[in-house]
Amino acid sequence: MLPPKHRLKSKDAIKNVLRKGRVATRGSFLQVKLIASNRKVSRFAFIAGARTAKKAVVRNTIKRRLRAVTTRQLNNLKKGFDCVVLAGPEVKDKSFDEIEVELTSLFKQSGLL
Repeated sequence: MLPPKHRLKSKDAIKNVLRKGRVATRGSFLQVKLIASNRKVSRFAFIAGARTAKKAVVRNTIKRRLRAVTTRQLNNLKKGFDCVVLAGPEVKDKSFDEIEVELTSLFKQSGLL
């Protein structure tokens, strides 16, 4: 589980990253947007919208998998960033291992790892 201090919770903070943040990297089914912050930890939010999957159960499963991958990488990630991970429709057909490889690769490309 992603520790509370690493969660990007408020709608305003998430909107700020989506509007002002740079698209750090795009993969085949994931996209990472981030913005520098003055915090001592990096915070993350995960978005899987209705276009990603129609059923809420599937969207929640996708977000749980993304959170699990991020939690595994927390010790290695740079501090001081707010990051939003956007899931595309193709992610619902991917296994946990494929998601882990893709997200880890995106973190490396964006400079977070």
